[in-house]
Amino acid sequence: MTWLFLLGALGASLSIPSAASFRVQELVQIPALPAQRVYSTKTDSQGNLVVSAWLSMPLEPPPNSYGLIKKLDSNGEEQFSLFLPGADQMPIAIDSHDDIYVAGCTYAQAQFPFTSRPGFLFVMKLRGGDGTIVFSTSLAYGSCPTGIAVDSSGQVILVGNGQPQTTAGAYASPPGDYSWSQVSIVRYSPATDQIVFSVRYGGKSIACFGSDCVSTVRTTSANAVLLDRQGNIWVAGATNTTDLPITPDALKTTCGCLMLQYDGFFAKFSGDGTRLLYATYIGTGTGPIGVDGDDRITAAAFDAAGRLWMAGTTEGDDFPVTPNAVQKQRADADGSQLTDGFLAGYDPAANRLVYASYFGGQGNDRISNLQIAADGTVLFAGHSESAALPVGAGGFTRGTDFVASLDPASGGVSGLTRFANGTTGTGLATTPTGLVVSGVENVVTYLQTGNDNGPSLYAVTNAGGGAVTGQVSVGEVISLYGVHIGPPSPVVADLSSGQTPKILGGVQVLFDGAPAPVFYVQDDQINAIVPFSVVPAFMTGTTRLVINKDGVSSDSAVLGVVAASPEAFKIGGTSQAAALNEDATVNTATNRAHPGSIVSVFATGFGWMFPFPVDGQVLGGDLPALTESVQVGSPDRAQPFEITYAGPAPGFAAGVVQVNFRLPSDMNLMEPELVFTVGGWPGGTFTVLVNNVSAALAGDKIAGATRGE
Repeated sequence: MTWLFLLGALGASLSIPSAASFRVQELVQIPALPAQRVYSTKTDSQGNLVVSAWLSMPLEPPPNSYGLIKKLDSNGEEQFSLFLPGADQMPIAIDSHDDIYVAGCTYAQAQFPFTSRPGFLFVMKLRGGDGTIVFSTSLAYGSCPTGIAVDSSGQVILVGNGQPQTTAGAYASPPGDYSWSQVSIVRYSPATDQIVFSVRYGGKSIACFGSDCVSTVRTTSANAVLLDRQGNIWVAGATNTTDLPITPDALKTTCGCLMLQYDGFFAKFSGDGTRLLYATYIGTGTGPIGVDGDDRITAAAFDAAGRLWMAGTTEGDDFPVTPNAVQKQRADADGSQLTDGFLAGYDPAANRLVYASYFGGQGNDRISNLQIAADGTVLFAGHSESAALPVGAGGFTRGTDFVASLDPASGGVSGLTRFANGTTGTGLATTPTGLVVSGVENVVTYLQTGNDNGPSLYAVTNAGGGAVTGQVSVGEVISLYGVHIGPPSPVVADLSSGQTPKILGGVQVLFDGAPAPVFYVQDDQINAIVPFSVVPAFMTGTTRLVINKDGVSSDSAVLGVVAASPEAFKIGGTSQAAALNEDATVNTATNRAHPGSIVSVFATGFGWMFPFPVDGQVLGGDLPALTESVQVGSPDRAQPFEITYAGPAPGFAAGVVQVNFRLPSDMNLMEPELVFTVGGWPGGTFTVLVNNVSAALAGDKIAGATRGE
């Protein structure tokens, strides 16, 4: 057993193209807790960032989840934070005075800081300067909001999905029954103490067959609410209904949908809520296997010329692309059901699409966020499982997430930059010097345009788990990704002295100025170990990470330091754990563990050990003990597995952990999903390979049945 056992998933050094890209300025974590997700990001007129997030604290008494509103300046420094008990699903808007509006749901009405009318749904206004609550009140009725907008007079417009009520005189689609969900648009007075109007919009019929007609919900959902320059209200989203109220001048009057196959839509209402001025489907009519294609709008924004830009996903092969499209056909139009992203621009004055294009490759791809820069450039971000996209990437090129820009005049896409999984997906906003993007986890990334010349850090992840989380634990083995952060050719540390070096190939990784043990470096990747001295024992906080390459410093990453962030090391980029069977042979597809036997899995991120080891020391002899409790279990089993050993892995540097546990004797899966939980902090799932005869026989029977045997 050597370090090479755990380095099997490392890729070869890549040649980074010199094309312009989005260059990382700084990575900033939104507080580190066992479970968290960013919901929305916006910037004000000064380039300050406002973030809404959801946080879970399972070890605390109820309410043990909170909403968080945090404001950061353009340098990523916190201006204020506000915790909202029990809050979730919180879209945000910023008015012309840079005051902040937040809407959502709360499951802790008694603890929530209402200024009037406590209730389940809430909307609040915060002073942009210091976060002071101006008002916080419950909504008279509605569903958890999915979007919010504020007009010049301070009136709040909320959009949600459910079975909305309407007010007298407001536009109302025909009501449905218990199996429908439609869009609600509610306008409130400036103090939200009165409803100005409430609109209902949606269909109630679907294309279905037999009993599926009873079980399939008729759904029209809005993902965006926007105000145009005339004060009209626009909503955009997706529907599976064939009778959505559509105007005669619509671009597409029939829905290419079938039960769970959706079409996108966008609709325009008068500012007083009384009239539907325009509505159209947008999407495809044919899918990859003879069914209708699934199309959904996920984001929308107006440019300065009043054109509506939209982004989303499609499975169909006949999206209405324009001649200037960067990609005119679905990349995987070969009978598969994989998705591509799409971009579309609509001119209301001419009632036509000025741009429409697929954007994807030979895998599942989606565009989740869209924003318009001051110069009219359309910025978009998404996630791609494809090795190649319609244009080449510059900067870092290995990640699954991406950011790019569209020139609306030429239709060309440029600046495509890849990022690690979890970097994008929840927010995209412009700043005076660039833009900021956020992912589902708790990290926001400040970006600038331009090429990376010196070392540039793009992401920090647990070496066992691939997603960006913005948090680390002491002793955790981490992977750092970026551009020119290491030497052109890989260098692996020599650990024969019993100590991991703190400079390797001219590279140092500094935590608050203190060097970390480094055991692998190459041009776009570094593997290092978080020092045990990052924060005082048993405490959490933040730390600033910087890479120093040949005396030149990279951008920084502000990371949360938490008690534990457990992840098993994986083999070859799969979910299969780096594991040994009971006879000390490697667990592989041809050498599986037996039910009832003991398996050894190698992992990291288990936190403090006592006595405290020397950073980077290769451990042997008397080993320190883990200070946090360890469990390993399977989501389909109530009881955790029997653990025979959990502690430092002998012969490895401090921070690498070995957990020996017994597989249940009745294990009936060949690749069970397992998870480590350390001190209440859960990790990601991993698998071990089990020689389960009954499961294999069942698989053979199913395969035989499909062959008609």
